[in-house]
Amino acid sequence: MELLCKLESTLFEERTALEKRSLEEIQQLTASKSSLLSAIQENFSTRHALMSAQGIELSSDGWSRYLSTLPTPKADELDRLWKRLSETLERVQQESQVNQQIILRGQESTERLLSLLQGKNQKSQLYGSSGKSNSFSTQNHIGKA
Repeated sequence: MELLCKLESTLFEERTALEKRSLEEIQQLTASKSSLLSAIQENFSTRHALMSAQGIELSSDGWSRYLSTLPTPKADELDRLWKRLSETLERVQQESQVNQQIILRGQESTERLLSLLQGKNQKSQLYGSSGKSNSFSTQNHIGKA
């Protein structure tokens, strides 16, 4: 849970850095994210191994069956913690999607500006087989203006 909370905080900081277009901050936060994601993966692998060793099926049904074998107070506490973990994971995923959208919009803006500088007519953009836009018209260089 602690790792996911740190990742959520890092993603929020990353959003701020992306909005400011602070390359240095983005690079630092990317390194921090990478480290956190590695630790989360290690945590998941350890939890997966422990649950498998206990014969707990790694699914929501398997988790529910496991909780039903525990005394009520322990089952309730584990269920509460599991729900908090799930909610935190959902927030992290949403924050990550917001950052991805910011990055995509920045890329689109950069591509449009480059097209203008290269003299490509924006009305002549078509989508290629990869889903990216391609220019098919003759180019007018900015120097001809």
